[in-house]
Amino acid sequence: MIENSNLDTTTNDFIFLNNSQINNSQINNFSQIYIHTIDNITSQFKILLSTITTSHNNTLTSILNSNQTLPESSENVPLSNKNSPWPVSSHGSPCHLCHYYGHGTSTCSNITENVTNKCIRCFQENHLSGNCPQKEQSPIPFKKNYKSPSKFL
Repeated sequence: MIENSNLDTTTNDFIFLNNSQINNSQINNFSQIYIHTIDNITSQFKILLSTITTSHNNTLTSILNSNQTLPESSENVPLSNKNSPWPVSSHGSPCHLCHYYGHGTSTCSNITENVTNKCIRCFQENHLSGNCPQKEQSPIPFKKNYKSPSKFL
């Protein structure tokens, strides 16, 4: 809170005096600049994310179209658009279990068991993770030779 009744801080072209001396015009001007700045940052972030996603999708496509042996996230589970270490257009969020993109927990090919209708914290039936009595995460039952997505980035 501003204590001094005189000039305290100057930000851009705005002079902030104690709370009783700030007028609506100053607040509106500051709000407009703040909103414009946030819009610019958001726009630049979207462009950057799109560029990264496009680059990674092109890399994955070139790997898939080559005659090379496909890298695997775990034994007999090749990288694909349904099992990708980077975002793909079909899924914007990674799987909560393996952290690969392109699928969700119920269709995760990197774990040894089907978790449909099971808690993803303790892997037991009859409840979901939001109601799990277990506080700690049980070890995730990954398939043999599971590699974290960070190994490919």
